[in-house]
Amino acid sequence: EASAAALRDGGTARRTELANSRALMLAVYCSVMTPRHWAAFLDHGKLVGYSVEPTGTVARFGDVHAAVLRHINKATGFATVMLAGDESALLDLPRDRRLPTIGARLLVQVRRGGRGSKMAKVSDRIRLQDGTSGVDIFWVDGVGRTEPDLAGPADVSGADERTLLAARVGALIAAADAAAAPKLLLRQHDCLTDLLMRFPEAASSTMRCDSRTMAERWSERSSSGPVASPIQVDFEPERDWRFRRTDIVDALRDALEPEQHLTGGGALLVEPGETLTAIDINAGARMHSSGEERLAYQINEAAVPEIVRLIRLLNLSGNIVIDFMGMRASGRRRTIAGNLQAAMAIDPAEPWVGGMSPLGLFEIGRRHLGPDLYDAFSIDRARARGLEVEGLDALTGGL
Repeated sequence: EASAAALRDGGTARRTELANSRALMLAVYCSVMTPRHWAAFLDHGKLVGYSVEPTGTVARFGDVHAAVLRHINKATGFATVMLAGDESALLDLPRDRRLPTIGARLLVQVRRGGRGSKMAKVSDRIRLQDGTSGVDIFWVDGVGRTEPDLAGPADVSGADERTLLAARVGALIAAADAAAAPKLLLRQHDCLTDLLMRFPEAASSTMRCDSRTMAERWSERSSSGPVASPIQVDFEPERDWRFRRTDIVDALRDALEPEQHLTGGGALLVEPGETLTAIDINAGARMHSSGEERLAYQINEAAVPEIVRLIRLLNLSGNIVIDFMGMRASGRRRTIAGNLQAAMAIDPAEPWVGGMSPLGLFEIGRRHLGPDLYDAFSIDRARARGLEVEGLDALTGGL
């Protein structure tokens, strides 16, 4: 028993050591010195996560708008509301209270941003957070009321937070009542908060920001939003960064290219569309290598981590169909399917991952967590090339 306990302790210590050593290779860089604020997450020098502030008033997850009700469709259970910037959104009709009238002003929060021809979805139940406290705003006959956030931690840190939240709630309700036209009232998720929501593993990394003020502000907001433990953001001017802004922009350009070359041969072809995203794996330069079955397995195996990296980095959502190279052996198909399912298990978007068909097709359904990078940089999906994108050029700040 003593030997078994020693082995367990030794294994735990080794796992902790490996986790700590890996954490030293994780880094987050945040910049607020460019026209659009952004945050990048790197693992062993490779770009794996990225978030950029949206332009203008485009609807983004967590945003709070003063909206105007335009249309009610009782048959579908949805209403159409107008947000800031003349953007339309769908609102679930309340089932437990009186319906608002056409032209009514509403306080709504974005639950899903728009994508292509799909409208954004909003809710008239607003959730605000500050530190470990949360509060919901709901509406009764057009009057805003609040209640504790029952889904949040039971231990509320203090009355000061509640007082601050109450003030924010009151200000939002007053602003919604005073707004004569649709208006963006609150942008709740900045670039770092959005990054940590999509990549919770980044919370244990070394974080650097090129603004001392923002570094202090982000550090003070530890344990808020998606972050389960305190974070530390250090001020460091970009000239001292190990990875420069231009390095990160170059990595983004490469990730937005439709053809991605795999280490050791083979390639991925990423084709984003309005209804689904198709990812095709082919042998590339190894097309005429001997041992077709073994070659297909090797390329498919090498493609799995790169597919997962691109799905999360590009923030692809909806239906994703992956066309692996065909393999006759069912055991090899199960192995590749298991590898992909295990790699996607850490994704907070909670993807649904199906099995592989005999033809090598694999389907993933991924929840929408904000705009993908094609929408963020206004890239035409029909010509998805990252080399001529003004939005990317703006991130370099004229360099």
